[in-house]
Amino acid sequence: AGGIMGYVKSGSKASIIAGLGSASVICISHYFASIAAPGEGAVAKSFTMGMWGVLLIMMGMKYYRGGKFMPAGLVATIALALLALNLLNYA
Repeated sequence: AGGIMGYVKSGSKASIIAGLGSASVICISHYFASIAAPGEGAVAKSFTMGMWGVLLIMMGMKYYRGGKFMPAGLVATIALALLALNLLNYA
C-alpha cells in the first residue's frame, strides 16, 4: 500500500516497484514456508526474514535521515516486529 501511495502522491515509480517487489517476495516465500512439511521450508523462511531485514535497514535509515515517522518509521517498526516474530518462530 505504501508503494502505491508513494506513486499516487508523487509519481514515484521506484516507490511502487520497491513496494510491490518486496511485498511479492514476502508473500511468495511465506506461502512456500507455510505449505512446507514440518522441519522443512528453511529457504523460504530465510527469504522472508531476509526481506524483513532489508526493509528494516532501508526504512530505518530513511526514518533516521528524514525524521518523519510516516511512512518510513512505521514500516521500520513493523519490519522489526515481524523479523523478531519470525526469528522466535524459526528457532
